Amino acid sequence: MADTTVATKAEQAAQRLLARHGVTQGPSPIMELADAEGITVVREPFRDDGVSGVLLREPDKTVILVNAANAPTRQRFTIAHEIGHFLLHDGAVYLDGRARVNFRDGLSSMATDHEEIEANTFAAALLMPARWVRVSFETVVRDSAIGSEDELADVLASQFGVSRQAMSFRLINLGLIASP
Repeated sequence: MADTTVATKAEQAAQRLLARHGVTQGPSPIMELADAEGITVVREPFRDDGVSGVLLREPDKTVILVNAANAPTRQRFTIAHEIGHFLLHDGAVYLDGRARVNFRDGLSSMATDHEEIEANTFAAALLMPARWVRVSFETVVRDSAIGSEDELADVLASQFGVSRQAMSFRLINLGLIASP
């Protein structure tokens, strides 16, 4: 279970970002939010398939590099994750001290590093704000013939532009479905 202090800080930062840019319903316009924050997003296939994204902060520009080989829903999550690093963390200094860099790789999703947990929580809250998910959840459950939690997650995932796995984790973390 995530540290509630981390979740609160990350969730609040995501809510502030959405409010600052007048976003009131999903799916979150992730590219527009990055642009509004002064971040350029570049999609390129990476040689290392284990890396999903990189946040590069130079004194005069900020760039998120996203692995174009990843599924579009993963790319959206990666961009949201890197925006989380941008807003919440300083980043490590690389490139002769001229830039700060954060990487998103296979270990990022394993929730072993405080900043990665926070960036993942931020991304989930930015793409799937709790209030929006709860309203959609209630509507889908009330108005649809849903046969399983996987089917429910699929329906909600398509509404929010995320993967079924991301939505399933969000539903579990919000207490709307039980963990397996």
